[in-house]
Amino acid sequence: MTELTIESEPIIVSDDLTMIKRCISDIKLDCIDDAETSQMLQTNDIIPSVYEGGFKIWECSIDLTRYLMGEDVLGKRVLELGCGSGVPGIYALTKGANVTFQDFNIQVLKYSTFPNTILNMNEQVKTDFANGIFEHSILCTRMNADFWAGDWGSLFQKWTDSQYDYILSSETIYDSSSYSSFTDLVNKTLKMGGKLLIAAKYQYFGCSGSLNMFLYHLKSQYPSWKVSTVMESSDGVRRQVVQVIKE
Repeated sequence: MTELTIESEPIIVSDDLTMIKRCISDIKLDCIDDAETSQMLQTNDIIPSVYEGGFKIWECSIDLTRYLMGEDVLGKRVLELGCGSGVPGIYALTKGANVTFQDFNIQVLKYSTFPNTILNMNEQVKTDFANGIFEHSILCTRMNADFWAGDWGSLFQKWTDSQYDYILSSETIYDSSSYSSFTDLVNKTLKMGGKLLIAAKYQYFGCSGSLNMFLYHLKSQYPSWKVSTVMESSDGVRRQVVQVIKE
């Protein structure tokens, strides 16, 4: 049996939870001949309409994961929109949820989300991977996970209605031009009574969006939905986790 050779490092979520992520240096080595992905890895932020920051671990994804530690997601269907490294969705997966991971960039899913998922799975999944079972469909079935690349507008046409008990998203509301496609997709795919959990900074300097702008848009489009703040962080940049229940 060959060993699992993904170079990894810890993500400290809380005193009680440490997860694992693939090292950026390992990703860079893996895609050294992939010019497009290499360009993405050179920036710490985003390249509009090209790269949405998916290789970086954003603060709000840790906030959202920490909040999920108090939720019972066993047997639930969970969608993580703009998943990037996938930390919240992977946590839900380890707790028995069925998880769909979505990111704008297929490169992020291939080089980061998918390996990160394997690194945090049980020993049987890791053994299968080490033994050469790389077939996407086999591993996804074993892990109760699937992975989708593309923008929210295009996925709106592909996904069926009312699939998910939870929709998770962190650091995705910095661009106000995306609010309609985001909320339209949530409305289509979230079950009645289901929860949308948004983790975001109050302000995104240099960007067109903010948390207040997003919540104003949400309430204007779906006034019956119940919105509440469930977590606040004051260390560093001010951040919130907001819960939205579809009613």
